[in-house]
Amino acid sequence: IRAPPIALARGRLAGLAAAADLGFAAAEATPARAELHRALAFQDGLWRLFAAPPFDVGAIADDTIVCRCEEVTAGALRREQARGVRSLASLKKATRAGMGRCQGRLCGATVARLCGVAEEAGFAAPRAPVKPVPVAALMRELEEHGDWPVIPLPAYNRWSARPAAPLDERCDVLVIGGGALGLSTAYYLAQDGADVLLVERGEAGMAASTANAGSLHVQLLTYDFDGEQRTGPSLDRLPLGPRSIALWREIAAAGGESLGIRTEGGLMLAETEAQFAWLRAKVAVERARGIESHVLGANELRSLAPYLGPHFIGAGFAPGEGQIDPLRGTATLRRLAVQAGARVHEGVEVQAMAREAGGFRVTTAGGPIRAGRVVNCAGAFAGRIAAMLGVTLPVVGSVQQVIATEGAAPTMRHLVAHAGRHLSLKQGDGGHVLVGGGWPGTLDAKGSPRNLRRSIEGNLWVAGRVLPALAGMQAIRAWTGLAVEVDRAPLLGETPGVPGLFHAVTSNGYTLAPVAGRMTADAVLGRERVTAEFTLARFG
Repeated sequence: IRAPPIALARGRLAGLAAAADLGFAAAEATPARAELHRALAFQDGLWRLFAAPPFDVGAIADDTIVCRCEEVTAGALRREQARGVRSLASLKKATRAGMGRCQGRLCGATVARLCGVAEEAGFAAPRAPVKPVPVAALMRELEEHGDWPVIPLPAYNRWSARPAAPLDERCDVLVIGGGALGLSTAYYLAQDGADVLLVERGEAGMAASTANAGSLHVQLLTYDFDGEQRTGPSLDRLPLGPRSIALWREIAAAGGESLGIRTEGGLMLAETEAQFAWLRAKVAVERARGIESHVLGANELRSLAPYLGPHFIGAGFAPGEGQIDPLRGTATLRRLAVQAGARVHEGVEVQAMAREAGGFRVTTAGGPIRAGRVVNCAGAFAGRIAAMLGVTLPVVGSVQQVIATEGAAPTMRHLVAHAGRHLSLKQGDGGHVLVGGGWPGTLDAKGSPRNLRRSIEGNLWVAGRVLPALAGMQAIRAWTGLAVEVDRAPLLGETPGVPGLFHAVTSNGYTLAPVAGRMTADAVLGRERVTAEFTLARFG
């Protein structure tokens, strides 16, 4: 109200000042100043007269829709808070509030107030591209540029740190790291009667486990196979995929929901004769390791997946592949672990470890923990944890991105990859298309993963070549997570020379989390040793 007179008066005053500075004869500025004063005083009076009442987030009725894009009510948000969800980031992941087309521009402030956010670190991290952008406008043909950058000992993410939790604890088994693998390990240990404590420096499940795209991998990936090998870590890993997916289904049943698990098959596409020859060799190796895998010609591929671009001459098809909702999966794992008896302490950063009689003394900012055995499930930070006891782990971190589109009509039911390019492509039950495949991001000065524009552009170009309909969709967000890089197989089992110290780290961590957690729990409890191809012994 009264904005036009205010703008006119300010413009006149600016013009008069500029004219005077240039040496021109200028009119008297007093009338313009008086008009500006009157307009501002009138506007101020109206604002005071019709001031909005103080905002009381507690007065919002439970049936009020807070997030219109995802239809999340205040009651749904409060129910998650009653279950222990506290931060804005975890509340978003638990309910999808702020994940719709507007990306929280309309509901973000209200959700933040519900969480009691008072400082910058509590707010949601910014997501490119800030507002919906046509995918076609972001596509650019770029090469992957060979080896991806890796981070040998990544710094902790200071944005996700929580205040130190005071504690003085004793436990039989201490699990360090609250991702999907740590939660799986704690769940199976507690289920089998162990006294288990899980500690996490941030919030359990709020890092890589809920930043991945939720692929359930069975077949070899593009960078897993050189076309000739008959042995190696990536081939040793193959039988674990189907076992782990079966365990995910058991976890879903125990949790009373589907977790968005869908296994309608995975396609690996070939554009050239060289890629097709590579696919035939890959399928032969997979079948030799017990994986159901098939070679499809162009006609079979077109019949199975008519949504694909016209460039592909064939594909490998693994019927057992699919997807899961990692937000629901991780939350369910945490809930089941607690229900089984595991204690989960958040805001606990392990600072040092030492051997002592009967086990280990673990130093944290909040106080000491004494544990009979320790399981290192710290993901990309596992090397830091191991180094506290003089152990070197061949584990590094790699920042990888995922891009999501708006919801669209159901188009594709498969998990799709490319034999010659970095790509993971699928459509969720909500209609959104998820684009990934390992294109790199970077770490900022505080250790937080960030996107690179080049990776967004190149990733979308490859995806658009595979799925032409993608060009007509809107990209609504892109994000990154710090993934684990080992040697394409899990690193599990007890440490030679340090009895009682176990490691559980793996690439393909979301797919393999349940089976790796089950194998680790069995090893800790002395039921079954981890075979050599999955232990530290394979590195010599």
